[in-house]
Amino acid sequence: MPKHKIPRKSTTIDMTAMCDVAFLLLTFFMLTTKFKPEEVVQVDTPTSVSEKIVDGTHTAIITVDKDGKAFFDMLGRNERQAALTTMQGKYQIALNANQEKAFINGSAIGCPMEELPTWLDKNASERKGQPGIPLDTAKNELRDWLAAGLYIDPNLPFVIKADRQTEYPKIKRVIDILQESNINNFSLITGMEALPKITR
Repeated sequence: MPKHKIPRKSTTIDMTAMCDVAFLLLTFFMLTTKFKPEEVVQVDTPTSVSEKIVDGTHTAIITVDKDGKAFFDMLGRNERQAALTTMQGKYQIALNANQEKAFINGSAIGCPMEELPTWLDKNASERKGQPGIPLDTAKNELRDWLAAGLYIDPNLPFVIKADRQTEYPKIKRVIDILQESNINNFSLITGMEALPKITR
């Protein structure tokens, strides 16, 4: 008796659901992605062969431009909010909600505390001409920013990001302030350099 052959049917997969999920995910990431704020100062760092990566979520960064002006930044919105609250209490400066939001979502700050509300009222492109945080012995506001960072987290990592053209005494001044604040463990941000070739 002959075997009964079952007719073959072409299988079709409905891709509608998968396309819907893909577009929903794409839309979600487009709406929730937070872009890195534009830096207030451009720094051309020196190069080294170090391969250590800086933590991009929980670090305090001291930027020194080629003129020796210092800027302070903290990675992490909660850390920035806490540091701002500490500095406002110390210097008795009141900020409105828009100014606080501009600080929390912005980049590095590089102005004296009494000028902070004025700079925060400006848009990101106008904040590029900041005079730098005072570093002199009579008015050392960088030390207060460092203390605010340590108050939030005693183990907060600190890094210095300096321009390759910055004069050494100006870098030394920043290092001295770190050491005066009992911060002896810090890193220097450098560009990546190729490892030297060993010839035999």
